[in-house]
Amino acid sequence: MLENGIKKRGGDELGKTIIFAKNRKHAQFLKDTFMDLDKEQFRLVQFIISLIGLSPEKLDAAFAIFINDYKLHAVQIEFLDTIKKILTS
Repeated sequence: MLENGIKKRGGDELGKTIIFAKNRKHAQFLKDTFMDLDKEQFRLVQFIISLIGLSPEKLDAAFAIFINDYKLHAVQIEFLDTIKKILTS
């Protein structure tokens, strides 16, 4: 994926990509692998994995802080809302 994935910004950076893990252990492995490569680029991955198992109230608080801290645009917020629905269903 890192070598053959769709690039943006002149080919220096991987474009937006969704990766699904088969279980929590696999998700942790993916997070660790990507965070070793570039912590800033994969901060959303780290955030989503940190949400697993939180109560709905804590999820709401975590989302509010993340959205505010990173000044996300509408598409990113919509994506996070979808993740929140999955985690609370």
